[in-house]
Amino acid sequence: MGFAGNNFVPVDWQFSPEVTSDEVYDAFTILSLLEDCQLQRSTLVVPHGGLAKDRFTDAVRARNTRFRLCSQPELFHFCDKCTRFYDSTLPIAFV
Repeated sequence: MGFAGNNFVPVDWQFSPEVTSDEVYDAFTILSLLEDCQLQRSTLVVPHGGLAKDRFTDAVRARNTRFRLCSQPELFHFCDKCTRFYDSTLPIAFV
């Protein structure tokens, strides 16, 4: 992706008009974290220095841990239609 023929980019411009896959991945990560923070009514706090892949690692880990523990209501769903419990004290019959 870029400008058509790069006619609009000044010669001495410090940025490239091309978008790399790393930039797309970083943008997706940042947007996902910001949307999650908005839902949680919290603030995204990350270091200002270093590589993007390292700056967001702790925030992604914290989000994933919270999601695994709190954001999956189906984990705590135990109705008789969806879940079977077996008495472990009874012998197992093989057919």
